[in-house]
Amino acid sequence: MATILVHKNSTWKIAALLFFIFCTQLGCPRPIPGEYKEILLKPAEEKQRAFNRLSIEKQIEVCIFAQHLEPPDPYLRSFVAGKGKEAVPVLLSRLNSEGVSDRDRQIVINLLREIHVFHYALNKKEDVLSSIRLAIGKMNDPFWKKLSEDDLERLLTPP
Repeated sequence: MATILVHKNSTWKIAALLFFIFCTQLGCPRPIPGEYKEILLKPAEEKQRAFNRLSIEKQIEVCIFAQHLEPPDPYLRSFVAGKGKEAVPVLLSRLNSEGVSDRDRQIVINLLREIHVFHYALNKKEDVLSSIRLAIGKMNDPFWKKLSEDDLERLLTPP
């Protein structure tokens, strides 16, 4: 049986090291802003009513945030995709904004794919397709870039 001796003043150092390892390997937990908690913690039916009271811009902001949670919130994705044509200009604006992470760009492209497949055809909307190509070109992370390229391929086919 192995015994590890830890000096009483080293305990905080070990805790900090473990927290650092946890955050770098699994990602630090994101605190949920209070206004988002009011929506995210509700049952699905109440969640949709609360979500629909928000502006489309705020809905997309909350939806993107919720995709970073584990597990990601599947309801908000479908609520945004269900907006169809109404959501497209807001998503495109968010897609090519400055300071958007590759992960957030991928979430937006995936939402556009969901809109295309289930609600509103985008495969002939050249402005949408060129915005997506531009966003993919800005991506540095090969994982998110590949997922986005796959979503673009699906967007190029009829729904």
